[in-house]
Amino acid sequence: MRRSRQMSESIELGIVLALAGGFMDAYSYMCRDGVFANAQTGNMLLLGINLSERNWGMALHYLFPVLAFHWHVAYRWFASGRFMETELQPRCASET
Repeated sequence: MRRSRQMSESIELGIVLALAGGFMDAYSYMCRDGVFANAQTGNMLLLGINLSERNWGMALHYLFPVLAFHWHVAYRWFASGRFMETELQPRCASET
């Protein structure tokens, strides 16, 4: 018996997403002053390397995109109103 697959499980979609993400990272790194735009992992890595080498100017160069990304995520979270639904204290399973 053959089970149905979701589109998110297809290898073809994974390949397309990997290629698209790689292209966006390569383009932004090569054409946008060495900063990654697709994911913040590369910026965090380069920020950490420059901090460890005490290269403060380049560390700031990578700090600004990371801060802008996190500011935008926080802004969207507050703007959506979801912060009102979040519990600050986790409940124990026995309390429910």
